[in-house]
Amino acid sequence: MSTTGQSTVSGFRTIQHFGFAVSNLERSVDFYTSVFGYGPASRFVSDGPYLSEMLGHAQCRMVAALFELPGTSETLELLEYLNPPMRLQETAFFTVGNGHFSLLTVDLDREVARLRSLGVTVLGSAPVDITVGRNSGGRVAYLCDPDGIGLELMEAPSVGRG
Repeated sequence: MSTTGQSTVSGFRTIQHFGFAVSNLERSVDFYTSVFGYGPASRFVSDGPYLSEMLGHAQCRMVAALFELPGTSETLELLEYLNPPMRLQETAFFTVGNGHFSLLTVDLDREVARLRSLGVTVLGSAPVDITVGRNSGGRVAYLCDPDGIGLELMEAPSVGRG
Protein backbone atom coordinates (compact mmCIF):
# COMPACT_ATOMS: atom_id res chain seq x y z
CA MET A 1 0.00 0.00 0.00
CA SER A 2 1.15 3.52 -0.69
CA THR A 3 1.06 6.37 1.81
CA THR A 4 -2.26 7.44 0.27
CA GLY A 5 -3.78 4.01 0.89
CA GLN A 6 -3.80 3.12 -2.81
CA SER A 7 -2.43 -0.22 -3.96
CA THR A 8 0.91 0.06 -5.71
CA VAL A 9 0.96 -2.16 -8.81
CA SER A 10 4.32 -0.91 -10.12
CA GLY A 11 7.57 -1.28 -8.26
CA PHE A 12 8.03 2.50 -8.01
CA ARG A 13 8.47 3.75 -4.45
CA THR A 14 8.79 7.54 -4.70
CA ILE A 15 9.99 10.42 -6.82
CA GLN A 16 13.78 10.56 -6.79
CA HIS A 17 14.42 13.85 -8.62
CA PHE A 18 13.19 16.34 -11.20
CA GLY A 19 15.51 17.34 -14.02
CA PHE A 20 15.38 20.21 -16.50
CA ALA A 21 17.67 21.10 -19.40
CA VAL A 22 18.76 24.74 -19.16
CA SER A 23 20.56 26.95 -21.66
CA ASN A 24 23.00 28.53 -19.20
CA LEU A 25 23.78 26.66 -15.99
CA GLU A 26 25.34 29.61 -14.16
CA ARG A 27 22.31 31.84 -14.84
CA SER A 28 19.95 29.07 -13.69
CA VAL A 29 21.99 28.39 -10.54
CA ASP A 30 21.78 32.10 -9.69
CA PHE A 31 18.00 32.08 -10.23
CA TYR A 32 17.28 28.97 -8.14
CA THR A 33 19.68 30.13 -5.42
CA SER A 34 17.52 33.28 -5.18
CA VAL A 35 14.28 31.28 -5.13
CA PHE A 36 15.39 28.72 -2.53
CA GLY A 37 17.68 30.95 -0.49
CA TYR A 38 20.59 28.48 -0.78
CA GLY A 39 22.90 27.12 -3.45
CA PRO A 40 23.24 23.72 -5.07
CA ALA A 41 24.22 20.72 -2.96
CA SER A 42 26.54 19.51 -5.71
CA ARG A 43 27.82 20.27 -9.19
CA PHE A 44 29.50 18.00 -11.71
CA VAL A 45 30.49 17.40 -15.32
CA SER A 46 29.23 14.21 -16.94
CA ASP A 47 30.66 12.78 -20.13
CA GLY A 48 31.00 9.09 -19.32
CA PRO A 49 29.92 6.37 -21.74
CA TYR A 50 26.77 5.65 -19.72
CA LEU A 51 25.36 9.10 -20.61
CA SER A 52 25.75 8.49 -24.34
CA GLU A 53 24.33 4.98 -23.99
CA MET A 54 21.37 6.21 -21.95
CA LEU A 55 20.47 9.05 -24.34
CA GLY A 56 21.37 7.24 -27.57
CA HIS A 57 23.68 10.01 -28.77
CA ALA A 58 27.44 9.63 -29.20
CA GLN A 59 29.80 11.79 -27.12
CA CYS A 60 27.21 13.34 -24.78
CA ARG A 61 28.61 15.89 -22.35
CA MET A 62 26.81 18.02 -19.79
CA VAL A 63 27.37 20.11 -16.70
CA ALA A 64 24.92 19.83 -13.84
CA ALA A 65 23.89 21.38 -10.54
CA LEU A 66 21.70 19.59 -8.00
CA PHE A 67 19.53 21.43 -5.49
CA GLU A 68 17.96 19.70 -2.51
CA LEU A 69 14.25 20.52 -2.59
CA PRO A 70 12.88 22.02 0.64
CA GLY A 71 11.09 19.63 2.97
CA THR A 72 11.84 16.53 0.86
CA SER A 73 14.61 14.09 0.05
CA GLU A 74 14.21 14.79 -3.69
CA THR A 75 16.51 16.93 -5.79
CA LEU A 76 16.16 19.34 -8.67
CA GLU A 77 18.69 18.63 -11.42
CA LEU A 78 19.65 21.48 -13.72
CA LEU A 79 21.42 20.14 -16.80
CA GLU A 80 23.26 22.15 -19.45
CA TYR A 81 24.06 19.88 -22.38
CA LEU A 82 27.32 20.82 -24.08
CA ASN A 83 27.00 18.01 -26.63
CA PRO A 84 24.74 17.40 -28.45
CA PRO A 85 23.88 21.04 -29.07
CA MET A 86 20.69 22.03 -27.27
CA ARG A 87 17.50 22.95 -29.09
CA LEU A 88 15.11 25.57 -27.81
CA GLN A 89 11.38 24.92 -27.69
CA GLU A 90 8.38 26.98 -26.71
CA THR A 91 8.01 26.83 -22.94
CA ALA A 92 4.58 28.34 -22.31
CA PHE A 93 2.65 26.46 -19.62
CA PHE A 94 0.04 25.37 -22.14
CA THR A 95 2.56 23.85 -24.61
CA VAL A 96 2.19 20.07 -24.84
CA GLY A 97 5.12 18.29 -23.22
CA ASN A 98 6.10 21.10 -20.90
CA GLY A 99 5.96 20.62 -17.17
CA HIS A 100 6.29 22.54 -13.97
CA PHE A 101 6.88 21.84 -10.32
CA SER A 102 5.11 23.28 -7.33
CA LEU A 103 6.51 24.66 -4.08
CA LEU A 104 4.24 24.89 -1.05
CA THR A 105 4.50 27.96 1.17
CA VAL A 106 2.64 29.19 4.24
CA ASP A 107 2.86 32.85 3.15
CA LEU A 108 2.33 33.25 -0.59
CA ASP A 109 2.11 37.05 -0.39
CA ARG A 110 5.53 37.23 1.25
CA GLU A 111 7.13 34.84 -1.28
CA VAL A 112 5.65 36.65 -4.28
CA ALA A 113 6.83 40.03 -2.90
CA ARG A 114 10.31 38.62 -2.14
CA LEU A 115 10.73 37.12 -5.60
CA ARG A 116 9.41 40.25 -7.34
CA SER A 117 11.94 42.30 -5.35
CA LEU A 118 14.65 40.05 -6.81
CA GLY A 119 13.45 40.78 -10.34
CA VAL A 120 11.55 37.52 -10.88
CA THR A 121 8.57 37.90 -13.20
CA VAL A 122 5.41 36.49 -11.64
CA LEU A 123 2.73 35.71 -14.23
CA GLY A 124 -0.80 37.06 -14.24
CA SER A 125 -2.38 38.86 -11.31
CA ALA A 126 -0.86 36.63 -8.64
CA PRO A 127 -1.61 35.51 -6.04
CA VAL A 128 -4.86 34.06 -7.34
CA ASP A 129 -7.54 32.23 -5.33
CA ILE A 130 -8.05 28.59 -6.36
CA THR A 131 -11.78 27.97 -6.78
CA VAL A 132 -12.00 24.37 -8.08
CA GLY A 133 -10.38 20.99 -7.51
CA ARG A 134 -8.55 19.48 -4.59
CA ASN A 135 -6.75 22.74 -3.80
CA SER A 136 -9.90 24.85 -3.78
CA GLY A 137 -9.60 27.51 -1.10
CA GLY A 138 -5.85 27.79 -1.55
CA ARG A 139 -3.95 30.39 -3.52
CA VAL A 140 -1.43 30.12 -6.32
CA ALA A 141 1.14 32.07 -8.32
CA TYR A 142 3.00 31.00 -11.45
CA LEU A 143 6.42 32.17 -12.54
CA CYS A 144 9.09 31.04 -14.97
CA ASP A 145 12.82 30.59 -14.61
CA PRO A 146 15.19 32.24 -17.14
CA ASP A 147 14.56 29.40 -19.64
CA GLY A 148 10.78 29.50 -19.23
CA ILE A 149 10.59 26.43 -16.98
CA GLY A 150 7.43 26.74 -14.89
CA LEU A 151 7.26 27.05 -11.14
CA GLU A 152 4.02 27.08 -9.22
CA LEU A 153 3.96 28.61 -5.75
CA MET A 154 1.02 27.43 -3.70
CA GLU A 155 -0.50 28.27 -0.35
CA ALA A 156 -2.60 25.40 0.95
CA PRO A 157 -6.33 25.84 1.61
CA SER A 158 -5.84 25.36 5.36
CA VAL A 159 -3.76 28.54 5.77
CA GLY A 160 -5.86 31.37 7.19
CA ARG A 161 -5.61 34.88 5.76
CA GLY A 162 -7.41 37.30 7.90
